[in-house]
Amino acid sequence: MDFEHSRRSSLKKIAAGLGAAALGRSGLSLAQQDTLKVAAVYPLSGVLAQQGNYILQGAKVAAEQFNRSGGVMGKKVELVIRDDKASPAEAALVAREIFGSGIKFIVGGVLTAPSMAIVNLLAENDGVFVLGGSSLMAMTHESFNPRAFRSSPNALMNLYALAKAMAMNHPDVTRWGGIASDNQFSTDNYKLFMAGIRKFYKDIARKNVEILDPVLAPFPATDFKVQIAKFMASPLEGFFMGVVGSDFSTFMAQAKPQGLYNKVKVFADFGNGIGAGRVLGANMPKEFWSATPWYPDPKNGSAGTKQLIKDYQAMTGDKALPDSGAFYGYAGMTAMLSAIRNAKSLEPPVVRVALERLTLELPNGAFAFRKEDHGAITNVEAIKMGSKSGDPGWEVKKVVTVQGADVMEPPAPGQKFVIEG
Repeated sequence: MDFEHSRRSSLKKIAAGLGAAALGRSGLSLAQQDTLKVAAVYPLSGVLAQQGNYILQGAKVAAEQFNRSGGVMGKKVELVIRDDKASPAEAALVAREIFGSGIKFIVGGVLTAPSMAIVNLLAENDGVFVLGGSSLMAMTHESFNPRAFRSSPNALMNLYALAKAMAMNHPDVTRWGGIASDNQFSTDNYKLFMAGIRKFYKDIARKNVEILDPVLAPFPATDFKVQIAKFMASPLEGFFMGVVGSDFSTFMAQAKPQGLYNKVKVFADFGNGIGAGRVLGANMPKEFWSATPWYPDPKNGSAGTKQLIKDYQAMTGDKALPDSGAFYGYAGMTAMLSAIRNAKSLEPPVVRVALERLTLELPNGAFAFRKEDHGAITNVEAIKMGSKSGDPGWEVKKVVTVQGADVMEPPAPGQKFVIEG
C-alpha cells in the first residue's frame, strides 16, 4: 500500500516538473540552506568500530570528490556524522535526531538490527536511506521498504561468488564446515554459503560435497578454544569463517597455536576483504579467500580505483591501501549524491525515483539499483590471500571477479526469502 502510494506520488511530482517539486515545504526549507547535509551513520565505537570507521572514510572521500567538482545543486556537501554504536536503540535515537533537524537523507547501515531501526522510521519522517554494508536478504524481501536502497551486494551475492571461487580453485576440497555467531543472520549466511558450495561443486567440479553443521559461538566472544577443539576433531577440509569484527581477529589468533591452520586446506571468509590481511599480517594462513565488492588494486585497477586510493590516502595520511570496507561508504554516498544531483530536487520522493533510475560507473564496475527491490546490481570479487616472507607478512595472490547479475536472486519485494538447497 505504502509502496504504491509513494510511487504514484513520485511520478506525479516528476510530471509536474522538478522545479515545482522543489517548492514543497520540505524542499524549500532545504533549498534555502548553503550546504547539502547528508547524515552518515555507522558503528564508530565498540566491536565494529574499525569497520565502521573504514566505511566512514569512504563516504568522506565521495563527499569531497563532489565538493571538488562544485558540490550538488551548487551546494557544498556536509556530512553529519553519527555513531550508532552497533545498537538498534542508539541507531533509532540518532535517526530521530537527524530527522528532527530537518535532514532527510541518510547513508549508513553495517549491522542489520541498527539498519532496520532506521528503516522503520523512514515512512513517518519521509526519509531516504542508502545502506552500504548490511547484506540481510530480508531487506529486499519481506522487510522491503521503498525508501531504503542497498548499495552493497546482498548476502547471497557475496556468498555464492565466494562458493563459486571455491569450486573453481579448490575442487578437491569436498568436506566443508565452519563457525557462525549464534544469531539468525550469521547462521543464515552459513546456510547460504553451503547452498552455493553444493550448487557450484556440482555445476563446475562435478562433485558432491559433505556439509557439516556449523559450530556456534556467542556474539561477541572473547574465547574460541572450545569451538576450535571441535574443529580439530572433525573431518572438515574447507572452513567457512562466519564471525566478524573483533571476533574474527580473536578466533584467528587462537586458531593457529591450536593447529587449525595445519588442518584446514582453505579458509573462506564472509567479507573482510583485504581487511583480513591488515588484521592478520604475518598470521595469515596459506590459503585464505574473502568476498569483497572491491579490491583496491593500485596497479591494474580502474581509473576510479586509482583515484579512490589516492584521495583516501591523502585524506587519512595512511599510505597503506584502503580497506575494502571503504568502498561501502564510497558507493553509498556516491549513489545518494548522484541521485540528488540528477533529480535537481531535494524532495525525498523525487530523489527516490532518481535512485531507481541511477546508473553509475564505480571503481568496481557498472552499478545500478534494481528497480523492483532496490538491491544493488554490482560486481563481487573473491580474493585469495596468503602468507609471504617479510613485511607485511601477507599478499593478494589471485582475484576472481563475479558479475553481480549472475549471482543475484530474482526480485521478490514483500515476499519471505527462503534459502534453497
